[in-house]
Amino acid sequence: MLNLNLIIKSVFFGLICFFNLNGQKNHDPFARSARLPDLIFGFGYQYNTLTKNEVKSGSIVLSADYLLTDKDLLIGIEYITNLPKLNDEPNATTNQFSVLQGYMHNHNIISLRLGRAIGQKFYLIGSIGLESLSRFASYTLPILMDPVEFYIDRNKKSTLFNYKIAAFYRFGRLGYEVGLSRRGIGAKIMWYINY
Repeated sequence: MLNLNLIIKSVFFGLICFFNLNGQKNHDPFARSARLPDLIFGFGYQYNTLTKNEVKSGSIVLSADYLLTDKDLLIGIEYITNLPKLNDEPNATTNQFSVLQGYMHNHNIISLRLGRAIGQKFYLIGSIGLESLSRFASYTLPILMDPVEFYIDRNKKSTLFNYKIAAFYRFGRLGYEVGLSRRGIGAKIMWYINY
């Protein structure tokens, strides 16, 4: 079984190395310093709306993008995971008073992004990726008129395709992105490394 965290770290490291090498190319023979690459890092929140494979609560969104200013393109990767994660209750058992509420999921999404500039500050972005789901059964147990919710891991994993359409506007050193994905609606703040 492949470790998802190791894969994500390797992809981020590879992209940063690749873009640093390409970004350091200086076409001006008289310049004394190399220009830093046009990297953009983003952090945001996604409200999960999909009910078929429901993910409880919201998700955080992290992204790293590279601007190809001469071609008006944006290329990057994005990682999405739900917080807080659902945890299996080690001592939880079901009895005749437990009521199954349904199934909830933990999810991780990693996707590839491609954007096109419209004007100088506005980008339309599309992304496609894979979503990994872990299934949990949600139960409630009435205790003194106050139901307690607990989760039991069903050890069922599944993988789905995920897609997203977003709009990105640049304002100074910051950028603002709003997107609609198969999973939910999200917003992000982007920070330009080289402006």
